[in-house]
Amino acid sequence: MTAPSGSGITVPFEVTPGTNPQVQIDALGTDVQTDGAIENKAAERTKKKRLEDHLTHWASRRMAMISPNILVCQALKEKIKSVIEKSSRRITKRFREVVQYHPKLQSLKLLKANAKRRWN
Repeated sequence: MTAPSGSGITVPFEVTPGTNPQVQIDALGTDVQTDGAIENKAAERTKKKRLEDHLTHWASRRMAMISPNILVCQALKEKIKSVIEKSSRRITKRFREVVQYHPKLQSLKLLKANAKRRWN
């Protein structure tokens, strides 16, 4: 580790007995982490970013938007549910109407149709 002034002077580490071996303190008093501690932090970060966690988060957010049990809010709750269902139906309808272009599959179907015509 070099001194903060950039002079190129190497500062020795102070290791005191009875402290956490993962974290060492240099002569300037700043924490220096060893490679094992850095790897553990990276592993914890990736654990936090799992897909299931995101899905759970967004599902709970949706329920928080819809969930009030106050009588005045019941009409709003039903309205929000119907709007969500309508929008999802519109999206699925759009995707159902789209016909994908598969040249190999379509040419195969044409070949089969032509072969049937020849035999009939």
